[in-house]
Amino acid sequence: MEALKPKHTFNPVLQHFYQCVQKRAFNKHASLPKLDPLIEKYVNPDEQLLEKSENSLIEFKIQFPLTKTGISQLFNDLLFILI
Repeated sequence: MEALKPKHTFNPVLQHFYQCVQKRAFNKHASLPKLDPLIEKYVNPDEQLLEKSENSLIEFKIQFPLTKTGISQLFNDLLFILI
């Protein structure tokens, strides 16, 4: 059995989304709930960890720059052909 199947993996963003849907389902004029502190802890990065690893992250960005490949346009063209 795969350990990280999506249905067995905790996803804090989906959890908050479902909380919002549930609240609006019962009252369409209700304001959306604030992000639960526990969910926020999982979603936002740890500030101390980011500070410690800042130099490593900069070096990583230099070593592995992001570049456009054109694959997305190829995918869109293939999708258009299939539809």
